[in-house]
Amino acid sequence: MPVFSQAQMMRLIERRNSKFEQAIEAFLARCLEEGLDPEMVLKSEREKFIPQPTDVKTGQEEVKLTSTLPESIPRERKSIPEIVQELKDSPWYTSQIVPDGHRVFDAQEAVYGDLNFMLSQDLVNALYNTKGITQFYAHQADAINALHEGHNVVVATSTSSGKSLIYQLPVLHALEQDHHTRAMYIFPTKALAQDQRRSLKEMMSFMPGLEETLVETFDGDTPMTERNIIREEARIIFTNPDMLHITILPREDYWRTFLKNLKYVVGPSLYEDAELTEAVDELHYYNGLMGSHVAYIMRRLRRTCAALGNRHVKFISCSATVANPEQHFKTIFGIDDVRLVDFDGSPSDPGDPASGRGNAMLECSRLFCQLILRDQHYMQNPDELFTKPNCELLVDLNNMLVKEGHLQCAAYEMPIQPAEDAIYFGSDLPKICEERLLKDDTGFYHCHDRFRPFPSKFVSIRDTEEDHFAIIDITHGRNVVLEELEASRATFTIYDGAIFLHQGDTYLVRDFNPDKQIARVERVKVDWLTSQRDYTDVDPIETEAVKRLRNSPSCAYHGTIRIKQVVFGYFKVDPKRNNRILDAVQVDNPPVSDACTPAAAIHAAQHALMSLIPNFVVSAPGDVRTECKSALKEFAKRETRRKRPARLTFYDAKGGAGGSGINTKAFEFVDLLLRQALDRVMGCACEGGCVECCASELCKEMNAVMSKAGCEVVLKALLDEEIDVDALPMGPEEGRPVGIETVVLAGPVPAKEGRGLTVEVEDVLDVTMRLLSSCPSQVVRGLGSLVEIIMFIVLITRSEKAGIDYIQVIQAAILGSVLATLLLCLGLCFMAAGMKRDETHFSEAVGEAGNGLLLTAGFGLAIPTVFEHSLSSKIPQEELLSKTIDISRSTAVLLMVAYFIYIFFHTRTHHGIYDAVFVADEARDDDGYKERMRHRLTLTECILALAVSIALVTIIAIALVDQIHFLVEERHVSDAFVGLILVPLVEKAAEHLTAVDEAYDNQMNFALSHVLGATLQTALFNGPLVVIVGWGLGKPMGLNFEVFDVVVLLLAIITVGNFLRDQKCNYLEGALCVLVYVAIAVAALYYPNPHTIAAGEGGNAASSGDGGHR
Repeated sequence: MPVFSQAQMMRLIERRNSKFEQAIEAFLARCLEEGLDPEMVLKSEREKFIPQPTDVKTGQEEVKLTSTLPESIPRERKSIPEIVQELKDSPWYTSQIVPDGHRVFDAQEAVYGDLNFMLSQDLVNALYNTKGITQFYAHQADAINALHEGHNVVVATSTSSGKSLIYQLPVLHALEQDHHTRAMYIFPTKALAQDQRRSLKEMMSFMPGLEETLVETFDGDTPMTERNIIREEARIIFTNPDMLHITILPREDYWRTFLKNLKYVVGPSLYEDAELTEAVDELHYYNGLMGSHVAYIMRRLRRTCAALGNRHVKFISCSATVANPEQHFKTIFGIDDVRLVDFDGSPSDPGDPASGRGNAMLECSRLFCQLILRDQHYMQNPDELFTKPNCELLVDLNNMLVKEGHLQCAAYEMPIQPAEDAIYFGSDLPKICEERLLKDDTGFYHCHDRFRPFPSKFVSIRDTEEDHFAIIDITHGRNVVLEELEASRATFTIYDGAIFLHQGDTYLVRDFNPDKQIARVERVKVDWLTSQRDYTDVDPIETEAVKRLRNSPSCAYHGTIRIKQVVFGYFKVDPKRNNRILDAVQVDNPPVSDACTPAAAIHAAQHALMSLIPNFVVSAPGDVRTECKSALKEFAKRETRRKRPARLTFYDAKGGAGGSGINTKAFEFVDLLLRQALDRVMGCACEGGCVECCASELCKEMNAVMSKAGCEVVLKALLDEEIDVDALPMGPEEGRPVGIETVVLAGPVPAKEGRGLTVEVEDVLDVTMRLLSSCPSQVVRGLGSLVEIIMFIVLITRSEKAGIDYIQVIQAAILGSVLATLLLCLGLCFMAAGMKRDETHFSEAVGEAGNGLLLTAGFGLAIPTVFEHSLSSKIPQEELLSKTIDISRSTAVLLMVAYFIYIFFHTRTHHGIYDAVFVADEARDDDGYKERMRHRLTLTECILALAVSIALVTIIAIALVDQIHFLVEERHVSDAFVGLILVPLVEKAAEHLTAVDEAYDNQMNFALSHVLGATLQTALFNGPLVVIVGWGLGKPMGLNFEVFDVVVLLLAIITVGNFLRDQKCNYLEGALCVLVYVAIAVAALYYPNPHTIAAGEGGNAASSGDGGHR
């Protein structure tokens, strides 16, 4: 769609008006000439273009919910002593684990209990065959007995304590007694539900009569064709709160049989269990606003079941170790008969993760160790981590926005009787019903028309926004609310003349009243849609240069944020013709502004960056400080004389001329610091900011002036990323008055000795390397491979001399180059890294090249060889050689195409990943400080040094080529050894030494990029290029290698690929690679030359073919 300025759009409209007038005049002239009535002609033609009202549908199709969940969740963990020792052995460790920061607790023996009732032999067998259970832990027995006695149960024990058995066994026991029994498992994630479903199905497979019982998932992804069968036939369903709210409860008449027979509900309380591999964030899933929604959904479920005569539903919930599991359970389900089981009878061993479960305190220790560089408060106060009470979960049942929404849903499901339904919805129910629901003549209350036809669709349990625009359908005088739209979306969706889409139907906006928050729409049939014309001003004002940012035109500036959105018109577009613009219309909508307080945005961004500095520099809380914003000044209703410049400022707490050096070190990694800060802010689930993203427990102003949304905008603007304005909170932030500015533009900062300086730019070499780093490392490495290409070209231009076929040497050198980098160089890198550390880790993005891509390249190189040797005795040798050369040339072209596709793919998708990985490697460089202290060459000096280096290495390579005849004929060195070992060692020596040095300095990602990148370039580009050059020179250069060479190549690729798969290495793996390479070199040294084989076979050398060192 074209983009016009407002002035350009006005000129376009004027031109179209002129064309319209001309068209009218031509139309009238034509009608006059043909004797037609213009009015009648227009009336006959108008039906094709004017929207026509249609009949209203009587029903609406159910909206299908979607869910995206990870395919798998990690199950294994290391023991606590291993984790602690691993941290202490790390090269960056300098006693960050403060005194008394790691504690070990005594092991606990298992405590068993007995059931008060007998289990069937089938169920006993199923427990043993699937879980190996012969005894129940005490907490399992207590909980199961309580359920059998008719109580609701909440279990609060540590992770991996066998809680899932508590809600599996009673359900299976009930199904044995009555096959009509139903059970409902309500889990927030699909992964958790699928895990439990598999476990239940496995147990039921050992129970005669229950093998074929239907146990299914019923969520937004369940196909419509399967829903009826699940609803009618399933005895156990796994669902989530959303489906219960939107589909099951509103359609009680369809679910009546299921709900009447419902006996157990495994409900959505606080859940975390290592057996189910649930994420830690799931702990607080039903806390706060989400918890309020779920509490009312559970009350609606109980109310519906009771109305169907089922007042015996029992609720089960398993909780992690939190402060108030019993109270939280009662609040969620609205029940008082609750049995709390919190004594944990499962065993624990501090050093053995396979002992059944881990002690809760030790789990905290593990988390503390992993986050030691992240959580600065607990790093300074370790005793608080072990002794502070568990967090308390809070649910607000008095939130009127939430409460009214669910009351409307409940009234839609069944009319409300305040006297009877107060037990579910509170004592204030009569007052709320009178004010917000519709009362009939019999005293029952019904859903208000504002929430019809389907109130659950209007009550989102995921978010709540106070201001909504009512979309009213006035088709045929209906005056019915179609839906309510959040104020933040209304201006960009509804405007006079807009086509509004509702459940696939098109409505024309007849009247838009932003003051009354109402839009009247009429259902129409049209062949066009509308697209708003709007502009958004995002104006961060930047100052205080710190460093030019990678992959961004900006420097590291921070400042005031202004966001203004205006819809000034819309386009009529034809969706059937690629949204071709049919017309442009102006509207006069008021602008929508986001009043993120500049001071709050700056303050939050400062905290976000400051909390991450320990990731790059060994430091303690308080070593780096910033200027905190005071609420007394920032939110005052009067002007202040103390205006602060819009900049982020950090300083060393030590003070003095030299400071502590922490900020100097952090300055070098400001790019990655900004990136991590943005990722952390965006990844945090909080709404307004917390200590995990942009708040600080050390803030002396108690984080009163803080804007998470503003922080995100500042960081995105600095990193030159797109800002999703629609996702920002609209209007003034709560508690932050608008109109009083306390932040002003920052002026230039003078440099030392009076030199004016506002922006510090990296030197030319840094800029050049940044530009090069935007491409895959393989492209940059092309300069290093230039020597290899030159040597191959020199070899192929040489004529055969005294029985030495240089083509055979090239063929061996191609594979030898791959072997040298893949086995020798990589092995030396692993060994060098192992000299300093037991284990070295690297990025999956870097290692994937040696895992799958290289194997594919090796397979491509082997095709001509396999072809030649498969047909060596079936067709004449001359014909076979000709066909093999043709196949080699075709393969070479395809491999080069594959290489360019590989470059394009990584340029489009991975260069940002590589950039972050390599910057992190730079931060881990053991001697990086010394390197940065060295004098840096200018760009001219770098180019000159590079040219001299390439020239010298090229001369050495040519000299080596000239000595091949002497080595083979005079020293009797085999062709195989020269091509496979000697030539690659000489031309790859400098690159190998560089990679080994990087690995030794803890920059394994850099080292691997050199090794694997060079290997791929040789296999996919350099080798095939020589075949193409030989083709042009008329030389029979092919990819028909010796079988020995191809076999060792593929075996080497497979071996190294296995080493790279786990993203870590050690000196043992390196030593094995080097030893295997030495073994190949020895074999190559003794490999006979072609003329020797020919002499041994009595001159029948032709039978061996012409390619390779046969």
